[in-house]
Amino acid sequence: MLRTIFALLGVGETLRPKKPALPSRIRYVTFRVENREAARALYDWHRQWEAASREIRSFIEYKFGTSLMRIDRPSYKLNDDGRLHSVAFNYFVPVGWSGIPGTHWLVPKTGDALAEVRALPCAPPRRDMHGLINWPTLDPDWFHFSERETVRFVNHMPRPFGDDGGTFVAVPHPDNFKDFPRIQEMIRRWEKPDWLTEKTQPAPEKNL
Repeated sequence: MLRTIFALLGVGETLRPKKPALPSRIRYVTFRVENREAARALYDWHRQWEAASREIRSFIEYKFGTSLMRIDRPSYKLNDDGRLHSVAFNYFVPVGWSGIPGTHWLVPKTGDALAEVRALPCAPPRRDMHGLINWPTLDPDWFHFSERETVRFVNHMPRPFGDDGGTFVAVPHPDNFKDFPRIQEMIRRWEKPDWLTEKTQPAPEKNL
C-alpha cells in the first residue's frame, strides 16, 4: 500500500537516481563541404559504405529473416574494421551461430558460418570518415563499461550525404550529451576544418 502511495506521489522518482541516457530525438548540425578533394573523399566513403551495407543487409534478411517473405531484418553490429560482428536475436538462430552469454546478440561459431561472414564485404571504417573531418573517434576502453554501448553509438552519428546542392556532413550537437559530460566535452573540443560551412537552416532531428 505504501509503495503504491509513494508511486502516485512520485516519491520514488526523487529517491532513485536517474540513469544517464541520450535524448529520444538526436539534434544534428549540418555543414556544407566547401573543399572539392574532401567532398570527393567523403562521397567515396559514403558510396563504399552504402554498397557494403546493402550486401550485409541482404545476407541478414536471408539468413535471419523469420517472416514468410524474409522482409524483416534484425539489428546488427560491425567490428571496427567494418566486418559483420553480431546480429540481434530475432526468435531464430541459424545453424552455426550462437548467443553471446548475457546478451541478445548472436555471433558465427562454426567454420561454415565464419566463412559466410568473411565472404561479405567490409564497410569502410568509421574512423576513416572521422579523420576526413577531424572528428574525434571515441575509444570505448576510455569509458566505464556501462557507457561503452553509448560510445559505440556516438561513433556512428556523424554522417556524410549529398544532394543537388553539394556534399554535406551532419554531426551531433553537444547538447545531446548532457548526461555524459566526458563525451560532451570531447564533442565541444572538435576542431572543425575551415572548409566546413554551417548551414543556416537547422538540421532535422533524428529519432533514436
